Amino acid sequence: MKPFFQTTLSPSAGAVVIGLLIVGVIVVFVLLPAISRIADRSAGQLIAQARVIASFGQSAFRSGGAFYRFSVYEQHLVVCFITARSYSYKDVRLVQEKYVQRGKLTVDLEGIRVVLWGNAESLERLATGLSERIANQ
Repeated sequence: MKPFFQTTLSPSAGAVVIGLLIVGVIVVFVLLPAISRIADRSAGQLIAQARVIASFGQSAFRSGGAFYRFSVYEQHLVVCFITARSYSYKDVRLVQEKYVQRGKLTVDLEGIRVVLWGNAESLERLATGLSERIANQ
């Protein structure tokens, strides 16, 4: 079978291509989630924030797995990867907090189970902020 595309790069051109790929990955997975969106600006004061790897859905059908930003604001929860989505605290529920010290937190967003993996300290702040905001609703 013949490849449909074939090219030979010089070492310098190969280094440029690899560099561009690395920059692209950094932009998509780090810089885009960090940008403040309209949902962030209209949400009030920031209470807690965590950058996590998130897995959405039940055990058989999961999606996600990228670097998400979960931000707890006064008004609502903002989840951001490439686009930001806000959730009212009446639609958010903490499912499992017992593994927060190990860097795992399970929440329920509008009936969809979300497992968060990340830094234990930031997840603990996120869980504390979420439980306070959920209790105040």
